Amino acid sequence: MSTPPFLDFPRNAPVLEGELVRLEPLDHRHAADLATAAMADRGSYNFTWVPTAAEVDGYLDAQLARAAAGKMVPYAQVSTASGRAVGATSYWDPRPWPDGTGLCAVEVGFTWLAGSAQGTGINTEAKLLLFGNAFDNWAVARVDLKTDARNLRSRAAIEGVGGQFEGVLRSWSRSWAPGEDGRLRDSAMYSILAAEWLPIPAVFGLKGHSLVFQTGTKVPAEALFLECREANGALQTPELFPRADGTTYVCAISSESPLPIDPARVVPDPGALERLQAMCSELSPALATAKILARQACYRPITRDGLPLIGPVAGIEGAYIATGHSVWGILNAPATGEAMAELIIDGAAHSVDLSAFDPARFPPFDAARLRLSP
Repeated sequence: MSTPPFLDFPRNAPVLEGELVRLEPLDHRHAADLATAAMADRGSYNFTWVPTAAEVDGYLDAQLARAAAGKMVPYAQVSTASGRAVGATSYWDPRPWPDGTGLCAVEVGFTWLAGSAQGTGINTEAKLLLFGNAFDNWAVARVDLKTDARNLRSRAAIEGVGGQFEGVLRSWSRSWAPGEDGRLRDSAMYSILAAEWLPIPAVFGLKGHSLVFQTGTKVPAEALFLECREANGALQTPELFPRADGTTYVCAISSESPLPIDPARVVPDPGALERLQAMCSELSPALATAKILARQACYRPITRDGLPLIGPVAGIEGAYIATGHSVWGILNAPATGEAMAELIIDGAAHSVDLSAFDPARFPPFDAARLRLSP
């Protein structure tokens, strides 16, 4: 995404549609419906501020001002049955990755529904639509949710959509409870991680190192898969891929360095690229004298048994996965792509037997294990 989603509202706020609710970028055209929804039954708004009919225009102005400032992506919750807005919700508090680029985390909040829409499944589906867009399209690592610690109904709803309780922050945010103007509330904090979003088996990362050489026409258009032994006796298996643009990509030297959550922290192991350059100089005079255009490291996806995961995601209709090819992704991509197309279009693969690659051969990854690392 070229423009961060919080900096170009409403263009970067897609309409999100489910069976019960359609989330539309909030606009003044929703004012009449929201005024009706807000006044229908206010008996459940003990911990949530909801505008009165007279306050709706000011409420919309404030939300849209937050959107214009890049702090919020607000939505109207529109019932698909009636076609009328029955509440509102938002993405809020965007946080970038540590290097300042990209969207790392976002909060889902500022949510309210008409009394008649509560308990209908609209809130649950809206949350899942927001989660799906954040994880699948914006590629965030985390979604935050918080509520008044006393609001047991809200807490149960958050836990019902998979929110993991992280604790209570005392006097954390403004209280919206009647009679508590100007006071702070204790906030119950929840989150969902990207690793928790889909019930897929663990996929591990194996670090590899690579160099890109400017070789021109000196290297023929033939990929090489080699074995060679370094001066220290270590056996390596470098791969060389000449490219049509006159460059040659060479990779080798793997390590089991922990995979960081932040891509900006993926860096080469000390001395690994120097070893790879020495190896390349021994392999080919053309590489020994060629200009190096890129020195880099990446992580290849691998599974517990070394076979890729290709097939449907258990329990999620219409969701499929293809990953874990390790170094063979380049060679296996055409066949994998054909099989995935058959799965999506026909419901079954015909060109290749995928039984050995069934994701269901492993249990879903328990993301709670991520919290055990020091």
